[in-house]
Parts: sequence; structure tokens; C-alpha cells
Amino acid sequence: MLKKILYFSAVLLAQPAYSQKPSTIELINADVFEYRESDGRKLRMLLGNVSFKHEGALMLCDSAYLYSETNTLDAFGNVHIKEGDSLNIYGDSLQYYGNSRMANIKGRVILLQNNIKLTTGALSHDMAMNTASYYNRGKIVDGENDLTSKIGVFQVNKNELTFRDSVVLINPKYRMDADTLRYNTVTETAFFHGPTEIISDENHISCSLGWYDTKNNICQFTNKAKLFSKDQSVEDGTSNR
Repeated sequence: MLKKILYFSAVLLAQPAYSQKPSTIELINADVFEYRESDGRKLRMLLGNVSFKHEGALMLCDSAYLYSETNTLDAFGNVHIKEGDSLNIYGDSLQYYGNSRMANIKGRVILLQNNIKLTTGALSHDMAMNTASYYNRGKIVDGENDLTSKIGVFQVNKNELTFRDSVVLINPKYRMDADTLRYNTVTETAFFHGPTEIISDENHISCSLGWYDTKNNICQFTNKAKLFSKDQSVEDGTSNR
């Protein structure tokens, strides 16, 4: 049940690691452009149907400032980043650093990959390290599953996805509240850390440590684990009927 909603991030961000000398951000199009100098820095102001290309990523916006000396840009209005065939990120503004390939997207940020949608107020996308993070609440929607958390960090190189602080997963069949949820994309196993509760019509489970094998539908809960159902209760290895 957790497999689809947690696995998507590895697919989203599985881009090749960046180790070569950084290339220059390439301006593809702008209806109007002007050269200006501000605080001793030379910059280009671009207006209308602006688009850039850098290391396989296409970036579009309404207007932008391009700083050639630092290989950076500031983009505004209808920001759209395209990577590969299926990854699209939208936002109101973008700060992009070409040398480090770090993209900071702010505003009404939407990340789409196939049928999965992530929304947040600010997203940091490190294209060089294959990671993306939000620190001020985000929401993932995948079919019937809604997952929200205050912090989300995706580490593709380590095959790990981590959601922290007020993690809530809502499904028509159950609701899960957790402090920290970590997912390994190789084993397809979710690990719960800290106070965790899973509530369904049949059971109420609470624990401080546990794991769920989404591939084989097997789970284990430890550290003061409790399970309550209509027929029985189980606590720390004891059961009552």
C-alpha cells in the first residue's frame, strides 16, 4: 500500500551524478533582452517566453535575470523545469546555480511525475547530488493515498527517502501518523521511527519502532508495540481475548 507513494521519488530524481566541469547556462529564447549592470555585476534582463537549457534540464519562465559571470539565474512567473520524459516542476520563482546545479523553487510549487503529484511552498532540488528537499510542509497525492509531512528529503544515491515531523498518510482503509518514515527503494521496505499509530476499522496499532515490507505485505512492530482489535489485544508479546 505504501509502495507507490514512497517509491516515486527515486524515479523522479534518478538522474546521472554530476562530476564534470560545469557548463554555461544556455539561453534558448527571449522576446526581449537588455544588458544591464547592477552593483558592479553584468546581467541580462530577459522578458517574454524565456527559456534556458542546462545539463539536460529545460527551464522556462515569463522573465529572468541571467548572470553570466556567476553562471546563475533568477526566474519569475510561470516557472517550469523539465527533466527527462516525465519529471516536471512548476513554481512562481526560481533561483538556479549552474556551477552546483542547485535549483530553489518557491511559491505554488508543484512537482509531477506520471500520476503522482507533490505540492509544497518551497523545494530545493540538487541535480548534482540527486536529492530534493522541502522543509515547510509538503503533500504527496497518488491515487487514493495522501501523504503529508513538514520535512521531506529524497536521497537517490543512498536509495532512501525520508519523511519527518508530523507525517500523516491517509488511505480509505487506514490512517497512519508517524514522527519519521524512512523508505528503502532496493528492499521496498518502510521503517517507522518514533511514535507511530496506524488506525483502521479492524485494528489500532501503536509502536515506537517497526517496519513494513511493501513487496511481501509483511510488517513488524516493536518497542512497546500495542495492537487492539475487536477480538483481541496484543502488547509486548502478550495477548488478551
